[in-house]
Amino acid sequence: MTRTNTFIAAALVSLSAASSFAQGQQYGVVSGRVSSTDGLPLPGATVTVSSNAMQGTRSAVTDVNGIFALPGLAPGQYSVKFELNGMTSVERRAAVGLGAVAVVDQQLKLAPVTEVVDVHGATPSAVTSHGTVNMVVPELAQLPVGRTPFLMAEITPGLTDNTPSASQLTISGAFAYDNLFLMNGVDINDNVLGTPNNLFIEDAIQEVQVLTSGISAEYGRFGGGIVNVITRSGGNAVSGAFRTNLTNPAWSVETPFEQTASGLLTLHCPPEQVYALTSFLRENGAEAVAVADLDYVFSRDNPLYEKLKAGL
Repeated sequence: MTRTNTFIAAALVSLSAASSFAQGQQYGVVSGRVSSTDGLPLPGATVTVSSNAMQGTRSAVTDVNGIFALPGLAPGQYSVKFELNGMTSVERRAAVGLGAVAVVDQQLKLAPVTEVVDVHGATPSAVTSHGTVNMVVPELAQLPVGRTPFLMAEITPGLTDNTPSASQLTISGAFAYDNLFLMNGVDINDNVLGTPNNLFIEDAIQEVQVLTSGISAEYGRFGGGIVNVITRSGGNAVSGAFRTNLTNPAWSVETPFEQTASGLLTLHCPPEQVYALTSFLRENGAEAVAVADLDYVFSRDNPLYEKLKAGL
């Protein structure tokens, strides 16, 4: 009985470790430092974040050094509010990217009267420890790119689709089959070609992250790069989308000029002259191309020539 319990516990630990290993970074982080106007840390300050990308709010309290961190946030636009008794409250906007850390440092002033200062402005760029490009679907919808993770990733620097097979990518010069495609933390790679399996709904994709260098070891199972994809999730706002594809067979019908044509040209010359056989092929509007050009010289006593001559 003891041996059985030990085996089950070991199996559960192994499965838990494997699950964590496959997840990678599927969320973002908001962190920073709260201080006074003279640069001294402010412990005990409350930092609250809210967004349409999440349900409810998340809060954290600064430590003795004024540092706070709010991990596990779904990518999106966030409102960050700083509060401390005796100090003015400040509200900031921050963009949280997939697998990125948004650093929001804030100084609080003494509050002679109670007031709220709402600051609207650009926040610093997300801080990452690796070469990464984050692409959100609303922005990609304005560009002439495809809607699959493979086609979205093609616009990333340091990446090419000049590969042996379709839907493969070469990232930072690595082998085309040596990349990792993640969908909500799950490996969707084809076991042989390393291409992404079609296990997604295009309109459900929220953000695509392409990691090309300096990637954390927590991902594993790759030698090139990573295409990290997350799908849409619920939030505080009701939203939806509808898309339809229109097609018409007449839009792809070939014109007479585009249709394939071929022919055979035979020339019969006088005795002991040249007998020429030429065929040609025209396809997709291209000029005639000779695919066979055979010249034969016959004499009067050539049986083949006599047979051809009798058939004229």
